[in-house]
Amino acid sequence: MGRLSATAVKATNAPGRYGEGDGLFLLVGRGGGKSWMVRVQKDGKRRDIGLGSAAKVPLKLARDRAGVVRSQVEAGIPTFREATALEAYAFPAFGDVSLASIDAPAVRDALALIWLTKPETARRLRQRIRTVID
Repeated sequence: MGRLSATAVKATNAPGRYGEGDGLFLLVGRGGGKSWMVRVQKDGKRRDIGLGSAAKVPLKLARDRAGVVRSQVEAGIPTFREATALEAYAFPAFGDVSLASIDAPAVRDALALIWLTKPETARRLRQRIRTVID
């Protein structure tokens, strides 16, 4: 059973991270914005995955989405291909690889192919890969 109630979610205004249980957190920003995040771990790698704004995603739906994300991570999905649309340069390198198993050497190898010929494209690709993995 969770620690937060729907009323507590609405009433919470102080900035911080509020644990719901099973890795689900309510994040309250300095400006008062609220969002849901689930923390998962697989193969020793921890990831924080956003589940949406608390204004649009009620507590029950956030709990359901967190459960789906946890089961997908445990099963090894989503893959990089399912999480993004970087077809030309990133997909050949690790499009069908689980997000949890993409590491720095894999990103380096993908970027090495274009870094000298298309440095601006490589820089943008690196930023987008990082955003997706984060």
